[in-house]
Amino acid sequence: MRALSLFLLFAGGAAAQAPISVNLDSASSQWVWSGNSTLGPIVGSPTAQFNVGGTVNLIIDSGVNPVSIGQFVAGGVATVSPNPTGVILNPMPFMPPIGTFEIQDLTVEFTSTLFTVAGNGDFTAIGTPKALTGTAVLNVDPSGNGNPYLVEIDMAGQEAAPQPFTGRITASAGTVQLNCSPSGIFNFTTPQNSATMNLAGDLEGSWTPDAPAPYCDANPNSTGSASEISFLGSQSIGDNDVTLQTAGLPPNKFAYYLVSAQSGFIANAPGSQGNICLSGTIGRYTSQIGQSTSAGLFTRSLGTTNIPVIPPASINPGETWYYQLWHRDFNPTPTSNFSRGIAITFAP
Repeated sequence: MRALSLFLLFAGGAAAQAPISVNLDSASSQWVWSGNSTLGPIVGSPTAQFNVGGTVNLIIDSGVNPVSIGQFVAGGVATVSPNPTGVILNPMPFMPPIGTFEIQDLTVEFTSTLFTVAGNGDFTAIGTPKALTGTAVLNVDPSGNGNPYLVEIDMAGQEAAPQPFTGRITASAGTVQLNCSPSGIFNFTTPQNSATMNLAGDLEGSWTPDAPAPYCDANPNSTGSASEISFLGSQSIGDNDVTLQTAGLPPNKFAYYLVSAQSGFIANAPGSQGNICLSGTIGRYTSQIGQSTSAGLFTRSLGTTNIPVIPPASINPGETWYYQLWHRDFNPTPTSNFSRGIAITFAP
């Protein structure tokens, strides 16, 4: 066991908190746009409405409320559909439009300042929409002589001016719900003229963590089969219930659970017949050590705080933590083995 202890002691550092990826409801995330240019107003044709699907990335943290702190961060891809299309009105209202306007294949990323979330979920942040992809296409004939000129502007990387984002973030039964009303102003400049496009609308979506999933291979123990780990607790941090059970163990053998913020795989760990499915800083629940039952079961409730890594940690919403069981065995001489790993992503 000493070789295993040294390995666990000198493993690397823990992973940083990861954002959650909120899936947007395109039907509910409805937007409108308006525009103006040096040639005249730009109006939607056939409509100024569009929808936003895809994802936005959000870091959240618990506190007094299920969600007390939040921030929109890079990495989400919000898709615009259909393409915003419009016409540039003629300064003489009785004359036909002098050009057309379209933004093709627009995708947007939303980032913001760190913000606090009130008890009812309300928040206000300063947010910045950024075009990840998109091409603005203007086809203009200002003189009306039948000789239009075409201008294409690559929007990739263009940021709108920071604007207030207001909305609400709530969490219930392991699901985070986002309702937000961002806006943004994009500016376009060509050798011939300039234009602005104002976007405003709603982002509505939700995030639910993936179900706990076993991973990594376990080697057979002295029962002739590999043990199986399962999650019996709650993925909601507020419930403080990380209950794990491992079946298929040799009876009446000492065991305890291991934990890390990083998965991994090391075959035939020193002094063992099993595989380590963790990496980084690996914590050991030695305070919860015990023996498997005569039926080969080992069950423990581990909680979401005081995770025994270095330094001790608490689980944050959106984080995935990895667990597995270490146990003694006799096969055919004294040794040890491991269960498979299990990945658990946590909600507020």
